[in-house]
Amino acid sequence: MLTPLGVSCVVCIVLLGYPASFLGQAQPPSGQASRNDCKTHSGDVKRDKAAQCYDFEPIRQLIQRKLAENAIPSIAVAVAKDGRILWEQGFGWADRESRTPATADTIYSLASLTKPFTATGVMELVEEHKVDLDAPIDKYIAPAVLTYEREWRKASVREVLSHTAGLPTFYCFHYEGENDPMVSMQETIRRYGLVAHKPGSVWEYTNLGYGILDYMTSRISGLSWADYMRSRVFLPLKLQRTSVGITQEVQKLVAPRYDDQTHHRLPPFDFDHRGASAIYSSVHDVVRFGMFQLKDNLPDQQRILADSAIDEMMRPANAEAFSGTQHKKLYGLGWYIETDHGYETVGHEGAMVGSATILKLFPNENLAIAVLTNTFNEWAVVDVQQQIAAAVLPKYAAALHTATPKPPPTPPSPTKLLSDLVGHWAGKVQTWMSTIPITLECKPDGDIHVKLGDQLESVLNEVEYQDGNLVGRFAGNIATEDAMRHPHSVVLNVWLEKNELRGEASAATWDTELNYFELPSYVELSRGEGRK
Repeated sequence: MLTPLGVSCVVCIVLLGYPASFLGQAQPPSGQASRNDCKTHSGDVKRDKAAQCYDFEPIRQLIQRKLAENAIPSIAVAVAKDGRILWEQGFGWADRESRTPATADTIYSLASLTKPFTATGVMELVEEHKVDLDAPIDKYIAPAVLTYEREWRKASVREVLSHTAGLPTFYCFHYEGENDPMVSMQETIRRYGLVAHKPGSVWEYTNLGYGILDYMTSRISGLSWADYMRSRVFLPLKLQRTSVGITQEVQKLVAPRYDDQTHHRLPPFDFDHRGASAIYSSVHDVVRFGMFQLKDNLPDQQRILADSAIDEMMRPANAEAFSGTQHKKLYGLGWYIETDHGYETVGHEGAMVGSATILKLFPNENLAIAVLTNTFNEWAVVDVQQQIAAAVLPKYAAALHTATPKPPPTPPSPTKLLSDLVGHWAGKVQTWMSTIPITLECKPDGDIHVKLGDQLESVLNEVEYQDGNLVGRFAGNIATEDAMRHPHSVVLNVWLEKNELRGEASAATWDTELNYFELPSYVELSRGEGRK
């Protein structure tokens, strides 16, 4: 239900069951920092014959509904076409406690939308012939080195950029006030930089890879990664409210993150993988970054990359890799590449605790759309982005509004699962501290039992199996120094290759009040005789 602007937010709180701490916090005025749909950034009416006015009022109403119905603190949007920002606006409270309204200049945590910025910084080094995309990344990160589990060729910089290097899923959040010391990136690589698959063969989205890229960038440039990004990307592109981490200059403008379940304000946190997740920016700056990637050549932006380098970033680099249970999308160098309701697009989303973001580019239409929020609700962010695209592109609107919902994917055949995996498997989990024996017993009825070391036998739950990739979770723990700081379960992600299962077993804090980490260890198992 659309919340009338004159209705007190107290009514919304009662109806929606918000926490009592929100009582009495009135809805902020609608339209914070709005720029007119039919005007330039300076407010002058467009004079060119091709100028159009777009009706964004239904989207304003949609956003107000999402704020009220989903307990979203704030949403900021921006859309640019043909080198001009058509509309940018903030909605809701950037900071609920201080009752600070969101604007187009409010700074948000970008989460994984950090990655195309990181890739842009790497491509500058490529253009300067300081990095070869097809050279082994080990060449640039020494004395750190990746750990290879077989005699494979070394993973290249291109493969790390495109998530095809064979590196595992990884994240690690360090909350302020917790006894959770952050180790150096060189140490993180030593512990978790394991290449579990032949480089180029598997597409597995990995924050660790982009953490390694920021480490590489710093070593080559001689600057901290934050200083490199500021001097080589943010300032030349006039992204004046963009930074790595929260600096003193922008601290008062940053929207704090809120938990999507409790709606409580989250404590600040940092990452072991800053190049994957640690950039903060305003929606105004994000859409301007998109305009640079669309080659709009704004007069106040330097051309830090040649058009050919931008094209290279938007070219699929994972087409030949298998994705298994992970939904396959084409991925370039820092960009997802897909067809969206009949339009060729590139873009990236960010989604983690306290943050959901998207930047979607329509290169052939010279259109950029950015949507940011300070809680985890990626569906709301994507919906708003799609509705903005529909307001600008009539054919997109027709396709969006006539599209029938896709049926849920058909689960893999149990017969196929049994024929591939039934039997006894035995092997090891190699952590950075020790080796732990592990066995799997795949039953004819479809159950899979796991025994890790001397821990109690568990049933593998949440099982998925596709194209030889088995994923599931079981009760257990990985007894490394860092993993044992917080209660966790174990996520098994292995690939069938002949009579071996190989991949990772990760300590994951999916069931704790705060999400801390997914820390991988190499695992391999061989098919053997069943237990007597």
